[in-house]
Amino acid sequence: MFLKKYWKSNLFFILIIFFFTLFDVYVNNYPMSIYTNLSKDYFWINLIAYIGIYSIIDLVIFLFKTLSKK
Repeated sequence: MFLKKYWKSNLFFILIIFFFTLFDVYVNNYPMSIYTNLSKDYFWINLIAYIGIYSIIDLVIFLFKTLSKK
């Protein structure tokens, strides 16, 4: 139910996180090209960490909403 209802907004936020992470890694490594940054491990580690943090916060908010309705 949760994934059916909110999948579009979650996908939108994951795309925002992807572009934010790309910008963040690009600013930290300015001389490197975007393709080089995409192929490095630290970009993907940061992306997975940011998506994980977002997912945990999203789950906590969802659980508080469902528990407060009861």
